[in-house]
Amino acid sequence: MRQLEPVEYVAHRNLGFDLLTDGHLLEGFQQLEWRLQCPSYLAAEGIPTLPVPRWDGSKLDGKTVLLWAEQGYGDNIQFIRYAPLVVERGGLVVIACPPVLGRLFKTVSGVSRIYTTPEDLSGASYDYHASILSLPYFFGTTLETIPEGPYLLSPMELSVCLKATAGLKVGLVWAGNPEHANDQRRSLSLAYLLPLLQLPGVSWYSLQVGPATREIIQLGLARLIQDLNPQLHDFADTADAISRLDLVITVDTAVAHLAGAMGKPVWIMLPSEADWRWLESRTDSPWYPSARLFRQSWSGNWISVVKAVGKALTELRGATSTLAETLSVPVLPCAS
Repeated sequence: MRQLEPVEYVAHRNLGFDLLTDGHLLEGFQQLEWRLQCPSYLAAEGIPTLPVPRWDGSKLDGKTVLLWAEQGYGDNIQFIRYAPLVVERGGLVVIACPPVLGRLFKTVSGVSRIYTTPEDLSGASYDYHASILSLPYFFGTTLETIPEGPYLLSPMELSVCLKATAGLKVGLVWAGNPEHANDQRRSLSLAYLLPLLQLPGVSWYSLQVGPATREIIQLGLARLIQDLNPQLHDFADTADAISRLDLVITVDTAVAHLAGAMGKPVWIMLPSEADWRWLESRTDSPWYPSARLFRQSWSGNWISVVKAVGKALTELRGATSTLAETLSVPVLPCAS
């Protein structure tokens, strides 16, 4: 591939997203590979020049492949599922990723080592490298050949203290990274979710991180939802919390991918113009069989989404619990 000018890269990217949204994964991922031929994209993403050849998906015969993280946390959580397939092609897999993903990615089958700092990586030895986001292309992914999960686990040690409750235990995320280009469409105010928080027989745990956590106090909702943010230092902590919940309800964030990657039931609230990975008009996801999708009927219409989630939650609560009220008991001690 020759080097692309930014306008050419954008054209390939947009075509790729359109193809992926329509379910043409093989062709869509092929278009997205052009990003790695655009110098301005590489510079913006901070992608380093590495001293070994780029892996092309061929047999490895015992060689070591460095898989490096690119773009958002959710993207890498979605596509790390391919690491065991690299091992099946005869490779020894090591991963370079941000520290917040390090402990979580240690639970991926077949991964030999994790590097989370440039200093650690500078002394590493490997034969090839590849972006985690290129793996779906290398493996010729179609809707029918998406690798099945679960493929991520909670760490062995318990790190997050939850209040022990009866009834449904539901984790909640209502806002993504405010620096994300589409965050205004995918995030909502916690105030929209008040009808859900008031449902009897449900205990709520906030998996939200970042500035949006302030809404719990600002809206006077601390009695209705336990804020786990102070305990969530990385995605392994979040996985620990998710493993002890019955359900996760979230907007389109990395937590949606994490819950799906763990095989946890996850309900994802989506804008009318959702990201490509959720495809068109579906209420399920071939990427995450445990996911259920709730879409806006038109742009900005979160009220209808919340009503649909509330109805589904009431039905689920009735099917799994005879409680009319949520009963709280003292905080469980953390594991030492």
